Amino acid sequence: MEKSSNKLIKSKKYQGIYSKSIANDKMYYIVYKNSNGNYSRYKVGLKSSGITELYCYNLRNEEINKVRLNDNPKLSNKSYQTNFRMYQYK
Repeated sequence: MEKSSNKLIKSKKYQGIYSKSIANDKMYYIVYKNSNGNYSRYKVGLKSSGITELYCYNLRNEEINKVRLNDNPKLSNKSYQTNFRMYQYK
C-alpha cells in the first residue's frame, strides 16, 4: 500500500507545473502570477484522465497570456478569482 504525500512535486521539465501522488495516480496543478501579482494555483486533473505535463504547460501559457493581454476581464475581479477552478477531465 502506497502512502500518499501532500507535498507538491515540481516538474523537472516544465516551469510552473506541479504534481501530487494520490492513490496510484498523479494530480497535476498549474501555478502562475495573476493580474494582482499574487500566485494562483489551479488543479488541472488526473494522469489517468489523460492529463500530461505538456498539456498543463500549454494550459498555463494560455492563462498567462490571458492575464498579460487582459483577454479575460473576469480574472481581474478578485471575487471571481477565488471561485475560479480548472477541472479538465476527459
